[in-house]
Amino acid sequence: MSGNFTYIAGQGIGIVALIVSVIGYLQSNEKKLKFINANAALLETLSYFLLGAYTGANMTFVIAIRNFITAKNNSKKLFPLFIIFFILTGIYSYREIYDILPIFGSIAGTTAYFYLTGKNLRYVLIAAGFAWLAYAIVAFSIGQMMIEISILLSNLYALWRLKKGIADELIKQNEKQLM
Repeated sequence: MSGNFTYIAGQGIGIVALIVSVIGYLQSNEKKLKFINANAALLETLSYFLLGAYTGANMTFVIAIRNFITAKNNSKKLFPLFIIFFILTGIYSYREIYDILPIFGSIAGTTAYFYLTGKNLRYVLIAAGFAWLAYAIVAFSIGQMMIEISILLSNLYALWRLKKGIADELIKQNEKQLM
């Protein structure tokens, strides 16, 4: 009975994490977005833990800490600290080959947020998102699957808009040269 309750609670908390995550991404204020998404990551931590996906739980916990801290201080000096935390917690909880997925996703996403912009940011976030989606599928975490699909779709849409904007700008420049 407790196994069933733990599984259902893990899935339910994952769905709540999805709702909180969507609310976070609707924020126009970056600090609010990070704070709300830090809370969503804490919910994901609990969800993954209840589902027995311990590497995912550890990574989302470090992500929550990262989001809380960078909401106030986004200094690049913090970057190595987060990478070390991801590696150490990943080594601690690593059990199966698929546990490498959230470790990769967390390191790639953090690197993108600290050092990349525009299309390059989106490309790396898409790669990280696919790693997290694959992990959520293996862990059979419904809420996290839906979170990752929504984030992937958002990043793909943003990438399309960025590419379209560049294409539109090139067309305008060519039109001006022809006149």
